[in-house]
Amino acid sequence: MHVEPLRRQLGDALSEMLKVPPPRTPPAWLMRLAGSVGETLARSLRIANAKLRETTTWTPRYATAREGWRAAFQGEQPSSAGG
Repeated sequence: MHVEPLRRQLGDALSEMLKVPPPRTPPAWLMRLAGSVGETLARSLRIANAKLRETTTWTPRYATAREGWRAAFQGEQPSSAGG
């Protein structure tokens, strides 16, 4: 299963809504030149909610982060259903 980094999903969702090209992600070696902040921004932290969903009754409100960001950017109010 391919998991897209959240920051890429955020950039893609924003660019889609604003109808502009998606932001270009600088290569990791360039981010390392910016020191510890650059390294932190360049780090890929893959996470999943599968274990939480398996052990509790929690379910995400939106199927993808992209859908959630789109709803947030459009000012949708959260419903009482979901997480």
